[in-house]
Amino acid sequence: MSYQMENQIFLYVVLAYLGVLVLLAIVSFFNLMIDGGRTRHLKHKIGVYKKRQDEEMANLFKGQPLSKKHIRYLSKELIHHKNLLAFSIAIDQLVIKDSKAAHTYIYEMSEVFFILSKFTDEKRSCTRLILHICFPAIQ
Repeated sequence: MSYQMENQIFLYVVLAYLGVLVLLAIVSFFNLMIDGGRTRHLKHKIGVYKKRQDEEMANLFKGQPLSKKHIRYLSKELIHHKNLLAFSIAIDQLVIKDSKAAHTYIYEMSEVFFILSKFTDEKRSCTRLILHICFPAIQ
């Protein structure tokens, strides 16, 4: 092999290596963008759950039970483990703010937890696992 051909092969190897590095940089950039979206979504969901909790807490202080609409909403939303995580964070913040009110709210949500605990198929087993980790008293 001639010296010129060796240089050409070396150049191709270097260019291929640089191409792979550029491709990895692009993939890393898009992963960071996607992760930022997940964080924004989580913060948004926490805010939504806190707002709904405040509305329902006002009704609980008036002596009314949780609304059926709220129970249906949570039963549908908390099936997804990302939403369950956001709800758990919102509950934790409520416990820090007012422990007694949080315990009353959680007690009133027993119907929601009962509905969520019914999901035992493989697709939803992750939700059930997270439910038992976040709320160990509900078995």
